[in-house]
Amino acid sequence: MEDNAAARFRATVQNAVTHSERVAGEAKARSDRHRAESAALAQQFRARRQAGADPTPTSPALRAVANSFRVRNDLPVENLPSAAELVPIRKRERPKPARVGDEDEDFSQERIMRRVDGTRPGEPRK
Repeated sequence: MEDNAAARFRATVQNAVTHSERVAGEAKARSDRHRAESAALAQQFRARRQAGADPTPTSPALRAVANSFRVRNDLPVENLPSAAELVPIRKRERPKPARVGDEDEDFSQERIMRRVDGTRPGEPRK
């Protein structure tokens, strides 16, 4: 009976070791894949080929927290360009003045446009 218990214990330990090796291998593969994807994105940003979805830059405080996290966890920390270098500052355009009357309208489709009274734009009203 003691041999049977020892054999079950060895089998349980072997199963645990096999499982942990498989899980560790999957985690390493996932980490390597994410690291490669991040490196590719960083390269695109450096080459200014990636525009980014949100033009709002990350706050300096949040960037500092992320940087310290990477340092604490021995992750590579690249010196990437600042937000101002990545996203050029655009001047805010002034709103166009409101149109008044028919003179300012675009009548590229003039042949199909008619006023309610049946006249075309540019013709005197009835």
